[in-house]
Amino acid sequence: MEVKNLLRRAISHLSFAMSLCEMQLKAGRYFVFEHPKTAKSWHMTCVNKVMKLPGVIRVNVDMCMFGMKTTNEEGEAVHALKPTGLLTNSLQLAKRMAKHGTCDRSHSHGQLIGGRAKACEVYPRDFCMHLCMGLKDQLNHDRLMKNTKGGSDVTSLFAGLVK
Repeated sequence: MEVKNLLRRAISHLSFAMSLCEMQLKAGRYFVFEHPKTAKSWHMTCVNKVMKLPGVIRVNVDMCMFGMKTTNEEGEAVHALKPTGLLTNSLQLAKRMAKHGTCDRSHSHGQLIGGRAKACEVYPRDFCMHLCMGLKDQLNHDRLMKNTKGGSDVTSLFAGLVK
């Protein structure tokens, strides 16, 4: 019974997240939704509804390229591949994340088993920075920056997000 209750709550939360994405899109604002690449949620009706909306893009990234780490059996820090899907209506953000987020296979990966996934609960700083820079790219692309104080550089606006 507990599992059914947890699943019901998770589906409710996912539906709520998708309704927020739809609200952002309808209001002319941007959104980003993140979930593991192979999660079953990508096949749920509410997610597919948003994925089919005009201007919505899904891009897959490997979190190791943004500095995600875990530990190996010896307790040493190693890269964590953690394939992740991003759903967004920001083309510039999607382009940036895709460009920087595909594993180049220049390193090995640790397995996220035996409690080692715990270290991956926090977004790496580089991931946050690339999200912010992707949004900056989008805002510059949209020429919305003329309305912001400080000209075309919005980096300072996002500095507080990645401390």
